[in-house]
Amino acid sequence: MPEAWNYNEEGFTLEDIKHVEELLDIQIKVVCAENFNTIIYSGEERKTKIYLYKNGNHFDIINSMKAFLGSSYYCNKCDKPYNNKNRHKCKTAHNDLCKLCARPPHSQVEKNKIYCKKCNRYCFNQNCFNNHNDVCKEVYKCKDCNKIK
Repeated sequence: MPEAWNYNEEGFTLEDIKHVEELLDIQIKVVCAENFNTIIYSGEERKTKIYLYKNGNHFDIINSMKAFLGSSYYCNKCDKPYNNKNRHKCKTAHNDLCKLCARPPHSQVEKNKIYCKKCNRYCFNQNCFNNHNDVCKEVYKCKDCNKIK
């Protein structure tokens, strides 16, 4: 039996959760009831994220952090709920990431820019366009005043 499947029969620990993350290539974040519903564990950054609610020695899945926290939106990057799409300023935004897709910067010299109808902005290349959906949901260029909101 693989080591990742060997776990404490008394209950899962945060170390067990780390093994599950590695095995399934996911990021798990644990929200703890005893800590006023704050995140007590956040695994290594990965594309697929799973939120678990820890209450005592029991874990439940959180299907939607928006619903769990009673907000209109939820930022998976800074783990903050918000209600106004245009006013969220992510505290973990990195200056070294592309502002359109939140990935490491690409060559901005490339001439094959691609227009996104949803956010009214131009992505630097096909890769940038394919990866910019998360940013596109939160940031757009106003068609009336041309400001980024």
